[in-house]
Amino acid sequence: MSHDRNAAGSATAGANGSATPSVAAAVDDSQHKGSYKPGGLFDLLNRLNAWLCYWVPPGPQCVPMYLVVNLTKGTMLLYLFALMCYFDNFSTGAWVYLALHGNYGLVWLLKDLNFPNPGFTRPATVISGLLVPQAVLAPYYFIGYWMMSAPPHDVEGMPSPQRSPSNERIFCAIQLYCVGVVLMVLTDAQQYLVLAERRRLTQNGAGGIVKKRLITDCLMGWSRNTNYLGEMMLYGAFGVLCQRVEVWCIYAVVWGVVFALRIAAKEYSLATKPGWLDYKRKTWLLLPKVYNSAPLSVVAYVVLLGVLGFAYINGCLLYTSPSPRDRG
Repeated sequence: MSHDRNAAGSATAGANGSATPSVAAAVDDSQHKGSYKPGGLFDLLNRLNAWLCYWVPPGPQCVPMYLVVNLTKGTMLLYLFALMCYFDNFSTGAWVYLALHGNYGLVWLLKDLNFPNPGFTRPATVISGLLVPQAVLAPYYFIGYWMMSAPPHDVEGMPSPQRSPSNERIFCAIQLYCVGVVLMVLTDAQQYLVLAERRRLTQNGAGGIVKKRLITDCLMGWSRNTNYLGEMMLYGAFGVLCQRVEVWCIYAVVWGVVFALRIAAKEYSLATKPGWLDYKRKTWLLLPKVYNSAPLSVVAYVVLLGVLGFAYINGCLLYTSPSPRDRG
């Protein structure tokens, strides 16, 4: 708030002709206008992302992207249950996967109903609005198919890892999903509600520079892409249950190309707003910077990796549940 008062005071003095803005005020004003401009690579990635999302020819921009996104995610529960019935697979693994991935579709619809993503409501060409999202989302259908079509036993006669995941693996998948969906939903909710309040203030004539400010607190105060991190975590839970290399190959393409492109476009947008340099120092690109402290964050992540590594080495992430004979 003092930032705004200083800028307002400098502008008033200049208008009255009684004083020349100080060096500090000039620096402050440059922060309002955006003192950092992204380089050519960010500009190129931003243009490529916009072209793919909205302008792929032919045709006018008339189809909102959310139609395909909501249809694909919202019907996942029905799709997965139909596969369970078709393959007669009502195993523990199938039910857990149905609960997690099916629930994500319902959560997504509730989120979109209450605080939609503006990028998905923007009109696009037919190709961008219908086919581009489906090209990204369609591979996720295969994960559910591989999960539900798994045979009861593998070639060695052992229980199928998809049908009989270990209790520890189920625990890890549920934890990943719950934390991931909370991060994704709360970050999108925070951004939507803050921007809505700023629009209200602007309409009432009280917005001013506030409208252009970055959101730098709560979840967005620790990471610049908590929503993408959350989505990677919840989809990672599906990969933990499915236990196929192909799943992680799909994620490598989607996360390494689609997510990276959208994150780069987001960085481009953030970099043109006031306070970007301070915000960049305060946060990390993806992982949360715990209490905005790099040393504390490094220690926290090293401990987390150590615990996970110890659990894996000591058999706490078994592929399948042990048979009754093994338990005895």
